[in-house]
Amino acid sequence: MLCLDSYVIMDILSDNNERVAKAQKYLAEVKLKGGTVSATALAEVFFHIARRRDEESASKAMTFIKSIENLKIVDAGEKTSILAGALRAKYYKSRQREISFLDCIHLATGIVTNCKKFISGDRDFEGIEEIHVEVY
Repeated sequence: MLCLDSYVIMDILSDNNERVAKAQKYLAEVKLKGGTVSATALAEVFFHIARRRDEESASKAMTFIKSIENLKIVDAGEKTSILAGALRAKYYKSRQREISFLDCIHLATGIVTNCKKFISGDRDFEGIEEIHVEVY
C-alpha cells in the first residue's frame, strides 16, 4: 500500500504533462493495491488550487480526490500528530531541510497506516528512515 504526499495529487491535477505522467503511475498503483492520503493533504491541495485558479476548481479537485478508487483519506489523530511532531524535530534543519508540519503529518500518516512506501516529488523527504520513501 502507498501513502501519497499532497505533491502527487498536485502533479496529477497540474497542466504539466510530464508531471501528470509521473504522478499517474502512482495513482494506478493505488487503484490496484490501495493507498492512503492524509486529510490534511486536502487542505493543502484546496489552498494551492484556490489560490492559483479559483475555489470552484479547488472544490472539483476535492471531488476528484474523494473519488479515487482504493484511496483512503485518513484523519490525523493523536498518534499521528505526536509522531509528526517527532519527525519534524528529527528532520527539520533550517535552510537545509525545511520539512513542514503538514509534510510531517503526511509522512506520519503513512507510517501509522503501515504503508509500504511514501510517494512524493519533494526532495525534503529524501533520507527519511521510518518508512521507505520514493521521490520521483
